[in-house]
Amino acid sequence: MSTIHPQRIAIVIALTVAGLALMGSLALTATAAPAQVYVYPGAAPCNTTLQACITAAGPGDEVRVLPAVYTEALVITESVSLARNGDSGTVVLQAPAGQRVLTISGTVTSAAQIAHLTIQGAGLASGNGAGILVLAPAQPSLHDLLIQSNTVTAATGLGGGLFTESPLTLTNVTFRDNVAFAGSGGGLAGAPGAQLTLVNVTFDGNGADQRGGGLFADSAAITGSTFLLNGTGLLQGGAAYLTSTAFITNSLFERNDAYHHGGGVYAGVSASVADSVFRLNRSLTESAGAVYSFGSLFITGSTITGSSSYDSGGAVFAQGPLTMYDSLVAENRSTGGSGAGVRASDTAVISNTQFISNTAFNPGGGLRVTLGATLHNTDFISNTSGGSGGGLRANADAAITGGSFVANSATVGGGALIPGTAAVSGTLFQGNTAATRGGGLDVVTATVSGATFDDNVVTAGNGGRLHANRVAEEKRLIETLKRVTERGGKVLIPAFALGRAQEVLQIR
Repeated sequence: MSTIHPQRIAIVIALTVAGLALMGSLALTATAAPAQVYVYPGAAPCNTTLQACITAAGPGDEVRVLPAVYTEALVITESVSLARNGDSGTVVLQAPAGQRVLTISGTVTSAAQIAHLTIQGAGLASGNGAGILVLAPAQPSLHDLLIQSNTVTAATGLGGGLFTESPLTLTNVTFRDNVAFAGSGGGLAGAPGAQLTLVNVTFDGNGADQRGGGLFADSAAITGSTFLLNGTGLLQGGAAYLTSTAFITNSLFERNDAYHHGGGVYAGVSASVADSVFRLNRSLTESAGAVYSFGSLFITGSTITGSSSYDSGGAVFAQGPLTMYDSLVAENRSTGGSGAGVRASDTAVISNTQFISNTAFNPGGGLRVTLGATLHNTDFISNTSGGSGGGLRANADAAITGGSFVANSATVGGGALIPGTAAVSGTLFQGNTAATRGGGLDVVTATVSGATFDDNVVTAGNGGRLHANRVAEEKRLIETLKRVTERGGKVLIPAFALGRAQEVLQIR
């Protein structure tokens, strides 16, 4: 009688169990109903209206629409996908006069795809979301859509193109020429708490009277998106208004206008901007042509050019602490305020950034900081102030390491004015001009190490290179010491004052 090896018994048992499990799985798969695809127009129930076709579909089903123009007010209340049939052609959905194009509500999950459609031409006299309205808890996936020429006209109307009560992710969606006539969010609006994620979304030519010509939301993460020619007629956020936080990456904001603060972006709490471009944005009557943050602001790897404001912050206004790295701020203007490049009402920490050819009516051609400024390898070139601080005006202390102040101009402090204590190390001050005082730098107390002052000019005053109250006193002290010692006299002078005065004599 042959003997079966125990290892072979174990293998047989394992294979038998696996086979039974697979058979059970196949049995379950065989009994699960597959998603059904409905084509409109097509056979019944899709031979009358598109709404009838959608109503007949159940959760997980798809309604695919043949390219054409359809005029209906549509409602989706289950996880039914609605998309173009095929890979080419245009499906245009537009509403009857005075109605909305599409309402999505109920238990619609992200499995429901709304895609490859044009939503257009709706006008609502009341309510929100003329093009698309998403009611909680519905959370469909929206992608590859063109939402255009939709309008809400109610005084508090939100979302000319789309309004959502739920968090949503939008990918490859374009909002064009939508309007919230007397409300907010011309293109897209979200209810409080509706976090929006926007990937490759374009806002082109949208407008609102109140806030957010393109986008109005609580908070949004914006990646790879474009905001072009959006505007507000009365209030803030020409391109985008976020009542809470904005996270912006690799995006473009160009030629957006706000009547009030934030021609490009207004953030009510804080904002983070990375690897983005802001170009030719405007605040017509207030501050921040490009970016306004009521709280902290972080900017890295970004370019901000050609923006303007009437009041302070031609390009950027940060009410809270500002951190900026590896960026360019150039050719921005403040026609009636200060800080043409950047206005920071709190502290500013700035590294490896250039401020070039910015012009302010008041102090701070390139940068104005209310509290302490820390600058590392930052250049101020050809900035102009109608007041003080052609490159920099810091109202408190400043620590400046490396970088340069070149060819800036102002009434006082052609390169920089710091009415506090400045620690300057390894910085170049060259070719700056002041009308009355401090061609290169005007400061109350200066500690200078390894800095270079070259060809700075005061046209009708003193301190061509450096003007500092404490430094001036120490210079007079050492000159007195020289005269006394030349006559054989002896004067006691503190060592710290002597060392500083000798340093001053070297830089003047």
